[in-house]
Amino acid sequence: MVLFAGQARQGCRPMKRMVDQAKVAARQRSRSLLRRLVASIGRLGILPPDLICALPGIEVDDLRAIGIDLPSQYSRRLAWSYWRTRNERSENAPGSYLGAVARSAYLVSLIPPLPPSAAILELGCNVGRNLEHLRANGCSPLTGIEINPQALEILRREYPELGTSARILEGPIEHHIRRLAKGEFDLVFTMAVLEHLSTQSEFVFREMVRVSSKYVLTIEDEETQGRRHFRRDYGQVFRGLGCEELVADRDCERIDLAFRGYVARVFSVPGHRHDLVPS
Repeated sequence: MVLFAGQARQGCRPMKRMVDQAKVAARQRSRSLLRRLVASIGRLGILPPDLICALPGIEVDDLRAIGIDLPSQYSRRLAWSYWRTRNERSENAPGSYLGAVARSAYLVSLIPPLPPSAAILELGCNVGRNLEHLRANGCSPLTGIEINPQALEILRREYPELGTSARILEGPIEHHIRRLAKGEFDLVFTMAVLEHLSTQSEFVFREMVRVSSKYVLTIEDEETQGRRHFRRDYGQVFRGLGCEELVADRDCERIDLAFRGYVARVFSVPGHRHDLVPS
C-alpha cells in the first residue's frame, strides 16, 4: 500500500506540472489580449494614459512598451505605477540603492541633536540603506514608508535586524502619511523622494510638518525637471509652511557626483524651541 501511494504521488507530479503550465499560458494569453486592447484604446484616444493605467494588470511600463504617448510629467497614478514596479531587470532597480553608503553617512551628519529614543520617519525608504545606517548609529524607533514590494524584500534580506525592529509601511506615501499622528516623530526626512511627487501630491509637504514635533530634513534635486522629476525650491516650500530653515547645503555634489543639483536642508517645525544657529 505504501509503495502504491508513492507511485500515485509520482504519477500526479507530471499532471500538476501540466496544470501549472496551462495556468501560466492562460495568464500570458490573457495579458497579451489585454495589452492589444489597451493599445487600441490608446490609439483611439478613448482614455487618457492615467485612466488606462488604472486598469487591472496594466502598469506604466506596459503603456511605454505599447507606444502610448505619456504626458511630459507623470500624474500621481503613473508615478505610483512606475515606482511600485521597479525590479532588478528595470531602470532604477531597488538593489542598486544598496551601495552609496557615503550618502547615508552624510545624512546622519546633518541630523540635529536628538535624544536616544527619538522617533524617526523616512519617506520612501527603498531598500532601507538610510534606516540601517541610523539603526547602526543607535537610532530607535525607526519607521519607513515604501511603495515597492521588491525593495522591501531586499530590505528584510539584507538588513534582517532592521526588518524586525523597524516599522515598515508598504504603499504610497500619500496614503500612509495622513494616518500618522500629529507630532508622532522627532524627525521626518527624505532623500531623492519629494522630487518625484507629482503636483497632485504636494499636500505631503504639509503632512510632513504636521507629523514632526521637531525637525524636517530634505536632500532633494532642486534643478531637474522631467517626466518623473518636479523642480521645486524646498526652502520656499517649508518656509512657506512656517518652518525655520537651519541648514541649506548646496554643495551635495562633493558627497556624490550623482548629487549634482541637490540641496540638503534642515528645518525646525513651527512651535519647536531649539538653540541651534542657522548655517
